[in-house]
Amino acid sequence: MAVSFFPLLRLPQNNLKDVLLNMGFIEQTCISMVSKRTKESIRNLNIFKGLELCIHISESVSYRVSKNRTVIFIISIGYKGVTVSKGPTYQERFTFTTQKFNAKSCLNHFLYVINPTKIDDLHFSIITGTFDDPKIQMAVECLKGLRVVNLNTPILSNTKTLAELVKTFEPTEHLKIHRYPFQTLGFAQLFQLREILPGKFPILSLNINMPLNGLLLTSSSSVGVNNNRLLTSKDFNIFLKHWIAGLKPELECIRILDYRLDWNEHTVLKGIPYEVAPMETKIKFRRKEELQLGGFDFTMSSGVKATLHFHYWDRVPITEISVVLHDSEIITFL
Repeated sequence: MAVSFFPLLRLPQNNLKDVLLNMGFIEQTCISMVSKRTKESIRNLNIFKGLELCIHISESVSYRVSKNRTVIFIISIGYKGVTVSKGPTYQERFTFTTQKFNAKSCLNHFLYVINPTKIDDLHFSIITGTFDDPKIQMAVECLKGLRVVNLNTPILSNTKTLAELVKTFEPTEHLKIHRYPFQTLGFAQLFQLREILPGKFPILSLNINMPLNGLLLTSSSSVGVNNNRLLTSKDFNIFLKHWIAGLKPELECIRILDYRLDWNEHTVLKGIPYEVAPMETKIKFRRKEELQLGGFDFTMSSGVKATLHFHYWDRVPITEISVVLHDSEIITFL
């Protein structure tokens, strides 16, 4: 049976544009890699405007393109080649090898085609090297001039790399610092944090084991602490008293998620004048579906009221503690 061909690249520009517009995102992305003409044609269609771009750098490099937080397609570059997949479940995928692209040239290619005004999320997985690590330098060179909204980075063994990484990609909204597995930080790593934690990041998430002194250094308006095995009920009581006394005026909200169930409400509230909030009080956090009811109300030195809430998850053994000011934009009273 004879194979028929469609002379796509021989079409006049307007006809080529019509054909490309009738393709899906995956087909448009793949065909952008065929030639300089298709690369320019896909870019000029401006079809990716308004979409969210997330870049994950680890042993391989991947790009996730989403709309309203729903993944549309994913591009992965590894030793087997380039894979373009549809949706978060990879239900459709195209994989091809080419001598034309390596990780850096591929990143440059897709940044050119997608033409983003910002990077919604830049996520580094475990990196053992220094700031001169090729993967870090690739990101530095390719993303120069682009605003990073959310930066997710691990604690690094090198004492200077983390501070340099945060300074280079200083996020405009959210800094996330993690360490896998959750281990106690050494002196060098704690020293790294002392340079970073006082930064004025609107949102700061800490998935690390860190003592109370580190938490007191933070200067963000919203702080999240996940699985910090060094933080105790007594420590959090001290933190709250600092906050109530006006020593952390920038803070609006702090939330703790912990797999331990030994948090003690009485120890957390010891020495703090409070009233039990009525169960009719309903608080909805921004970007969170479930509501929080009741809690404990107390007043800051500024006169602003705050509510502390303990929540013990049903399906998994997790303790969630949240404290939020009533005049914060992070919550809505219902």
